[in-house]
Amino acid sequence: MTGPPKLPFVLSVGITGHRAESLPPDSIEPLRQKIRGVLLLIADAGSTLLSLEAECFAASPPRMRFVSPVADGADQIAAEVALDLGWELQVVLPFARPEYRASLSGEAARERFDALLERATCVLELPGQSDNQVDAYVMTGRATVAHCDLLIAVWDGLPPRGRGGTGEVVQLAITRGTAVIHLPTDPSTLPRLLWSAFDPAVLTLADEPSAERPLDRAGMDAVVRGLLMPPPDEQEQEFLKRFTRERLRHIRARIEYPLLLAAAGVKRFGAKDFANKHAEAQIREEWRSYRQGCAEPLQISAPMDLLEQAYRWADRLATHFAQTYRSGHIFNFVLGGFAVCLGLSAFMAPHLKFEFAALELVITFAIILNASVGSRNEWHR
Repeated sequence: MTGPPKLPFVLSVGITGHRAESLPPDSIEPLRQKIRGVLLLIADAGSTLLSLEAECFAASPPRMRFVSPVADGADQIAAEVALDLGWELQVVLPFARPEYRASLSGEAARERFDALLERATCVLELPGQSDNQVDAYVMTGRATVAHCDLLIAVWDGLPPRGRGGTGEVVQLAITRGTAVIHLPTDPSTLPRLLWSAFDPAVLTLADEPSAERPLDRAGMDAVVRGLLMPPPDEQEQEFLKRFTRERLRHIRARIEYPLLLAAAGVKRFGAKDFANKHAEAQIREEWRSYRQGCAEPLQISAPMDLLEQAYRWADRLATHFAQTYRSGHIFNFVLGGFAVCLGLSAFMAPHLKFEFAALELVITFAIILNASVGSRNEWHR
């Protein structure tokens, strides 16, 4: 691999909203069109960003994901619109499917629930209890917010009237810094963007005016760029460019640190201290142990190959520079001590004082050169 693996372009949008009984019958179709317009706006902003910053992402096709608890009402309406637009659907359920299905109001809602689950690419069943639905719905709202980059809220704008409701989910999203697209249930009220990152002080308050923007293309472009792109700070950009230019080294030329460990009896010195391939084997074993000890017993089916690949690349690079940085310090300290010994030796062998002085000068230059190379290459970073 010639550089760190690039991440695919993935944007996840979640939904929270009132149940069907809280929505006026004549508002269903207008709401469907509003959600469709919002998803098209998000997709267009994402497509534009990808075309402008294609070098930052992997060459794989962009993936637009929609996260929904598929409750009857706004959740199901939004999920159907997302599927019609070609988005992936990922479902979060508060408890087991049969119990949740039975809690839905009406056979029509249950049939739509079945149809949506059949088309979903992923279904997460949370360990909630049907006899304690409030806690289960609170957990579902938190999971929805945690799994999305943006949250669409079909919300009347009123404060939370109980636990697990739409108002509480919106407050949670804003508090944790998730961008919220507020679609009011009142047709006379305009949609808006709520995002704490709009404010320089990052105030995580739902009623903070500085964290509010109109729902338009400029605001959406700012949100999508802020979510998917690195920080605009010049220094951060330079750090990123430097990281992407890095190449994995196969040989570790600096072995002072493992030699010190061997001299102290901590570990044996061997071929593994020269080659980075041993670090690769160690990382592979770490992930094998994780899968066998955690992921497989708990039936975690989330794809982790890309995560493992990115971790492996970064960890190998970090291990290489950690040994280089530590070895550089040891080199300076050992040679510094040796130079002191040479200076003292001139008193015991005055006839060699010029030779000792010359050797001290060479050691001093070596220490300065080592420190200069380390600072220039920023081994400490």
